[in-house]
Amino acid sequence: MKCECGKEIYFLTTTSGSKMPVNKESMTPMEVKCCELNSPVPFDPNRHISHYSDCPLAVQFRKVYKNPKEASDGKVSASRLPEQG
Repeated sequence: MKCECGKEIYFLTTTSGSKMPVNKESMTPMEVKCCELNSPVPFDPNRHISHYSDCPLAVQFRKVYKNPKEASDGKVSASRLPEQG
């Protein structure tokens, strides 16, 4: 699938069972084929590039927490978001 920024991405499964958008370029042809067949592919942080790391639109897709304590799982808190003008 394509992100709204135009890059080809696939969703891989993290160790916690969540889906992580990953850039197609960091995947093997076999992993791409498995994703196209709806087979789960595990996310490997040593090989795969999270699309959130280079997508110019990533901030639009991240969850926002009003209470920074709720963001202890590594998600972006409202206090870390850029000012909206």
